[in-house]
Amino acid sequence: MRCGKTHLIEIRNFEDFSIEPAGNMTFLTGKNGAGKTNIIEAIYFASVGKSFRTSNDEELIRLDKEEGTILLDFTVRGVTHEIKIKLSRNKGKKILINETATKKKDLMGMFRTVLFTPDELQLIKGAPQNRRRFIDLEISQVSPRYYEEILRYGRAVQQNAAFKEARFHGFMADVDIWDMQIAKRASYIVKKRMETIEKMNEIVSSMESFLTDKKESILMKYRKSGNQEERFDEEWYLEKLALAREEDSRFCHTSVGPHRD
Repeated sequence: MRCGKTHLIEIRNFEDFSIEPAGNMTFLTGKNGAGKTNIIEAIYFASVGKSFRTSNDEELIRLDKEEGTILLDFTVRGVTHEIKIKLSRNKGKKILINETATKKKDLMGMFRTVLFTPDELQLIKGAPQNRRRFIDLEISQVSPRYYEEILRYGRAVQQNAAFKEARFHGFMADVDIWDMQIAKRASYIVKKRMETIEKMNEIVSSMESFLTDKKESILMKYRKSGNQEERFDEEWYLEKLALAREEDSRFCHTSVGPHRD
């Protein structure tokens, strides 16, 4: 997979700008405010359908303009494809792959990227949600099923919390069905996360050894919420959800699952 030409029309500080990487490594240089980060942002946007700097897509549109467009060509196995993202202040976002309208979830994994900025130091220094978000995004780009499971899991957790809130206020609500949904998807998600971290460790440990001349070693570990039992099957999650139900109902949340790891 290779990134080709990127064309920006009315995006950030660019009126009409194109760039095409050459060779295996490309450096962007320029004065502060020249737009280096804007180019990276546009390439990332074409990859995952959102910015890493803002949750408001309209901010990418050039000031005083109503629309902006990102076009990116990429090559896979000798075949070139085009991603086009049209942003509008009034009509939202439209994604096209080879001029065919596409949903954001189908864009994931078409053109794969890994972003690392100074803010990524929060992967180590920051809250666990930063680490969960990072690994979920990377796995989603190579596994469409994982992306679907993450979305469905999130909806199940939200519904579960809503039902627990109803119980707290004296309404009868059957949370068993949502516990089953959570347990099923949690088991899959954690398995994929742990497999991914195991693969990452194979690379990271050798890199750390090289960088420190074998004076240091590093190992990433996955820590489940609750306790560190080796189990993460559906039955295990159902048991933990049942044990936590009374307290979770009192606080109207779900305390067990990969969203807490």
